[in-house]
Amino acid sequence: MLYYDTALASWVDRPGSKSAPWITPVLTVGSTHAISVTFVDGFEPQDVSGATWFLGVKATLDHDGVYVGSNIAPTEDGEGAMTFILDLDNVAGLAYFTANPTADTLACTLQITWTITNKEVTAPMDVVLQNTYLQDQ
Repeated sequence: MLYYDTALASWVDRPGSKSAPWITPVLTVGSTHAISVTFVDGFEPQDVSGATWFLGVKATLDHDGVYVGSNIAPTEDGEGAMTFILDLDNVAGLAYFTANPTADTLACTLQITWTITNKEVTAPMDVVLQNTYLQDQ
């Protein structure tokens, strides 16, 4: 579970915290990941229903590059969390490791953008894209 504090405009390690998350999420290519984000203001979950969404993952510092995965239709779980399904079993997701089959990881940035009440908010986060050992599956 990831937490984004709307008052601080930053990712936090838990509701009520001002500290950044202590881990960097790792996403494995060739897989589908459920990325669940709860939006909070301190300890209080925030209602972000009705927003328009975009979640995308790109190689870090490759601003004009292709997305290795994206989603525009998260589901709300009823507890204030938005869950994005990120499919990394695609040509773009596998491209770096197809060209570099012995590479272990690729530094990437996950970014969520949402628009609610005519205000656009964007939140980048470092993630690691990991090569799969199941190349022949």
